[in-house]
Amino acid sequence: MNKPSYFPYEGSGETLPYHRLSAFLYKEGGLLVHKLKRLKMHLFDIETSYGKFILKRHLSLHKVNLQWELFESLPSSTGIVPFEHFPNGRTYLTRYNDGWTISRWMPGSVLTYTRRDDAMLAREAIRKFHSVSNGLILPSSKWRPPLCMLWKNRFERFLTSEQLFRKHGKKDVFQSIYTYSAASLKRFSVLDWASIHHRSRTKWNHGDVAAHNFLTNKDEVWMLDFDLLHEGPHVYDWIQFGQRQLPYCTDVTELASLMGEWWTDAIWQRGMVFPADILREFNRGLGEHGIDEIAKLKHLEFQWKRRLEFVDSFTNMVR
Repeated sequence: MNKPSYFPYEGSGETLPYHRLSAFLYKEGGLLVHKLKRLKMHLFDIETSYGKFILKRHLSLHKVNLQWELFESLPSSTGIVPFEHFPNGRTYLTRYNDGWTISRWMPGSVLTYTRRDDAMLAREAIRKFHSVSNGLILPSSKWRPPLCMLWKNRFERFLTSEQLFRKHGKKDVFQSIYTYSAASLKRFSVLDWASIHHRSRTKWNHGDVAAHNFLTNKDEVWMLDFDLLHEGPHVYDWIQFGQRQLPYCTDVTELASLMGEWWTDAIWQRGMVFPADILREFNRGLGEHGIDEIAKLKHLEFQWKRRLEFVDSFTNMVR
């Protein structure tokens, strides 16, 4: 059976005719909606009789349950924005195997890594989350393959684009990325991941430490969106955090100062030099109709040149 569309109009930010969705929220959750605005495909700003909320549609009920277990295990002063119960007491609503949650709307602005102070706020928020969540046993946690396996899949996806590079005369760029990535992935993969993960039981990663997942107001900062929450070594979050700083760090010493104790971590060092972030961005939309192939390759070539410069400086400094 095909799912009906709750949302007649597309377009981020526009006010939607919301009678179908609001009727669902009232019937199933006891939530009376006065105003609804779409922010993203599955994210809405709603004004209700109980205040303002962020409404989110989830495609995985398992992820919703895992997040609820986390939120109910942590004190309210943790520095995260949790889900809230619907007025009738339900933790989430379901329809066609999708889950719907609400979180309290918080005043403030999202961080941006172009500002050094924002990067430092995010760093402290990650540290705090890792500390307060350490040791939690969440029943819905599932085994997750080591990061090297996820990166292997990402790398193999990139390899399917070889003909695109040949088509536009960029075979040398492809070969450079291939040769370097294969070597750095191998060096990362040979670590004893079984032991690393065993030692990391009941350690929790946010999973997506992009700047927009942090909200700040008057020097307070909160973490948002725990959809990628997972058990594993904390270095996973710190590798991603480090790579997200690279477009904005003017030199390697600036990154070293920001990373603190993680700068000397051997796993972090090996992970930082694999271009996971570049491959993720390039793979997005790969093969879709209508993409500007030339612009996509030019952007990648620019990123790759900068990354090789970083790797050269980085390896000389950590040697």
